[in-house]
Amino acid sequence: MAIPQTLAATQQQIVKAGVICLDCRGQAELEADPKVDGALHVSCPGGNTELVDKAIEEGLIPADKGTPIVAYCAAGGRAGRCLQRLAVLGYTDLVNGVNVQQMREALG
Repeated sequence: MAIPQTLAATQQQIVKAGVICLDCRGQAELEADPKVDGALHVSCPGGNTELVDKAIEEGLIPADKGTPIVAYCAAGGRAGRCLQRLAVLGYTDLVNGVNVQQMREALG
């Protein structure tokens, strides 16, 4: 599944009702540059997606596979792996917001 990662796709995704924003960066990165308002922290260190599954189990990520989700990290890689895991689990409305700067630009 090809997951869009353009600024335009991010802008379209973040205005959808019920959108979930996932910050996939590590704790040290969050301390240096805080997450965007309303984002959930679901770290994917080294591309490890176990915390994605845990976030679903804990209800942080809704079980509804049609939930609009945008994820970002420092450069888009960890966010991409997080979103690929969600796609494997059946989630369909996914956008890679790439990084915190693009997310902030999309939010205006």
